[in-house]
Amino acid sequence: MSVSLLEQLQDIAIKFQIVPSRTIGQAPKVETIIKVLTDINKCYKHFLEIEFQKNDNFKSASKNNNSILSAFIKELDLLAVDLNFGSFEISVAPNIVEVNSTIFKDEVLEWKKSTFDQFKNLISGDFRDTKYMQGISKRYTDAERKHIYQPLFNAINSTSEYKLNIKDSSGKVLKTLVKPSKERLLFYLPKIESK
Repeated sequence: MSVSLLEQLQDIAIKFQIVPSRTIGQAPKVETIIKVLTDINKCYKHFLEIEFQKNDNFKSASKNNNSILSAFIKELDLLAVDLNFGSFEISVAPNIVEVNSTIFKDEVLEWKKSTFDQFKNLISGDFRDTKYMQGISKRYTDAERKHIYQPLFNAINSTSEYKLNIKDSSGKVLKTLVKPSKERLLFYLPKIESK
């Protein structure tokens, strides 16, 4: 029996759960769902832009054609591959199980897989951990960190309106996303002076 593409995507997906605290039956507000998913999607697309620019082959190919980056990011759109309404859980993943790039073929498929894994590690890391922060500072400039983390921290509620969890495929909560302290928040969202 072969495994469908959808099942393969479900296996590699990130599962988010929105747990509201002040609604009937823990049903999240539509407004909250839209906000959280929009911010997570922005974070992911900003991450892709930055990682694309860090790849010399992709960067040189896009020098003569500005539309390559847009096409590339569109090709990697997050797909809702599973949904549970009862506890509002949504699993998202880009299509990284088949070659669908007309741009780079095999090279892009490998890059897609490793980049999505990097993204999963980035958003599920401990934002307060010094080692995590050191790794992030080695990889990303101040402006890049701000571009990636601003929408992610917007998705994480700082009030008690809801919690945002990341779960594994069996439904176990792996992490409740929590903003770092104000002091550490400045590391992720530094004030950038305009030139």
